[in-house]
Amino acid sequence: MIYLSQSAEELSSKLSKIKCILLDWDGVFNNGFKFREGSGFSETDSMGLNLFRYFFYRQNGQVPVCALISGEKNDVSFYFAEREHLHACYFKIKDKKIALEDVLERYKLREYEVLYFFDDVLDLPVARRVGLRAYVHHPSREKFLNYLKDEKLFDIYSDLGGVNHALREIIEHLIYLSGEWYNVLKDRENYTPYYKEYIAFRNNICVNFLTLMDKGLEIITTPITN
Repeated sequence: MIYLSQSAEELSSKLSKIKCILLDWDGVFNNGFKFREGSGFSETDSMGLNLFRYFFYRQNGQVPVCALISGEKNDVSFYFAEREHLHACYFKIKDKKIALEDVLERYKLREYEVLYFFDDVLDLPVARRVGLRAYVHHPSREKFLNYLKDEKLFDIYSDLGGVNHALREIIEHLIYLSGEWYNVLKDRENYTPYYKEYIAFRNNICVNFLTLMDKGLEIITTPITN
């Protein structure tokens, strides 16, 4: 179920200013369990993110900046970032403000133009600064949810949890609030010329993999598997 911290009109107004989608990985795309190769994602959420990026392209003719931020190194997230032609994948960055600041500088963005999908404490320094905050709530975190409410740290949340596709639910709701849900879906269903144009632009995006090295944040050509 979806919950809003404000009116639908206020939320839609914030959404109209967004030019960048940032996403935590663990707990947003999955249930947060980690294995040696990392943690996974679902095609349900993948399609949702693609529809969301097309929604923004349909609004302003530009593919929004899209990046993952993770405190861990995750081969599955690398695969996802490459397959979906994201702009960046930040990994092994515990202080996620570092990644946010790099995104703002690298892509010439302002904080209010950033939407962040998050699920836990490490994400809060970013959530405090960006223009739109989408929280993926897990049932075990009721006290944490109360803290977010007290601190006014979310604009929208889903209680489905990462494993049950809260990401997709939030995305569909945001597009629906804009009044564009039918058009976005129809374009994707029929693979219209405008959707083909979007895909061509999206598929020309080459992902940057970035992590903290001795001299600071650096682009890694190919993430090395441990």
